[in-house]
Amino acid sequence: MTEIQPVVIYEWHTWDGFVLLNMLPHATRVPAQIGETAADVLARTGIERGWFAFHTTLTDSRRLPLDRPRLCAELRARGIKVINGAATDISKRRVQ
Repeated sequence: MTEIQPVVIYEWHTWDGFVLLNMLPHATRVPAQIGETAADVLARTGIERGWFAFHTTLTDSRRLPLDRPRLCAELRARGIKVINGAATDISKRRVQ
């Protein structure tokens, strides 16, 4: 039997109608906080394995958390798969 991996969704102002939240209804939702660091996020989530998804509604989310690349590196070093870690600019000009 396949083990179900835990999923953490790090979110900023999302609503329940988003596809990701409907696909993963049992995921742990962690509200992003302005000014927090990678260490803050890791401490709040307690994630040790599984998946970590960034799900923000910000046009530019490079600094959510402040040291986002460090958070992604820490998660990957622990064997945690990161979703949307590099998706930081969803401006119309960038996406189209």
